[in-house]
Amino acid sequence: DSSDNIPGVKGIGAKGAKTLLDEFGSIEGIYENLTLIRNERSRNLLLEGKENAFLSKKLASLYENLEVQDLIEKATYPDEEPLLKILE
Repeated sequence: DSSDNIPGVKGIGAKGAKTLLDEFGSIEGIYENLTLIRNERSRNLLLEGKENAFLSKKLASLYENLEVQDLIEKATYPDEEPLLKILE
């Protein structure tokens, strides 16, 4: 799905991905059991797209254990002077 900018595995659509996840439980499970995937085309697409598969998982994951205070302290803010000059 190109609307979310998460690449996924090229050639494996939402329906195919759901089928694989239902059968193997996770992306890790899919790659641990590639030899069990009977469809050679799908197996090859998964092999070629392994890096994107794991990148997609990382991009779509929510992290709950972030220390917000640390993030706030490390945040940088834009210099407002150029904007103020434009607005004058």
